[in-house]
Amino acid sequence: MVGQARVAAALEADLERTGGAGSLLILGPDGVGRFLLARAAATEILGGGSRVEIQVEAGTHPDFRLVEPGEGIEGVRAAIGSLQRRPVLGPRQVLLLRDVDRLSQEALNALLKTLEEPPAGAAVLLIARDVHLLPETVVSRCRVYRARPLDDAEVAEILSRAGVPRELARFAEGSPGRAIHRHRCGASDQARQLVDVLLHRSPDPLGVADSIVRRGKEEERKEQRRRL
Repeated sequence: MVGQARVAAALEADLERTGGAGSLLILGPDGVGRFLLARAAATEILGGGSRVEIQVEAGTHPDFRLVEPGEGIEGVRAAIGSLQRRPVLGPRQVLLLRDVDRLSQEALNALLKTLEEPPAGAAVLLIARDVHLLPETVVSRCRVYRARPLDDAEVAEILSRAGVPRELARFAEGSPGRAIHRHRCGASDQARQLVDVLLHRSPDPLGVADSIVRRGKEEERKEQRRRL
């Protein structure tokens, strides 16, 4: 993985040592590859290979469960309950919880017992932005790995692969995922327009921002407005 070779190697060594048993927490800013690292770890725990990789990516592997923060405590409880069954295809099943720092305190509390002692034949992977956004009771129950922001050259390489102009790397703040998203919703060009406005000391930069947003499609405006 571009920019995350060190943490990827550390995760690989961890999985070789433990077989994925226990709970892992992958930290890092949005858009730097946390989810890709976690999904790669899940693939290895489930036996590896292209077929497993495809199934994990599609969410069709019978021993893999992904929980998004929008599922709330009901989704967390259902996922925990699913770990009580035996794995279908191999020795272990994997529960991956995305953006756990966006879960409610109630949902995090429901996780604690499972994090401390996952059922036999289960692995739990968590993704979050920063350790300070999580209760110590969650962090202390996990083996913690950190994905770092990428440098401009690494971001440019990923942007090029994604068909996004490489020069946008300098606006990415180390996050290729964020730069790709902004490009696809047109926010990068708009941000450059606003920078020009600010440099020339426009008396009404927010008014300019508003006029730029209004030129976008209706469904894009809320996201554009927030970013601008």
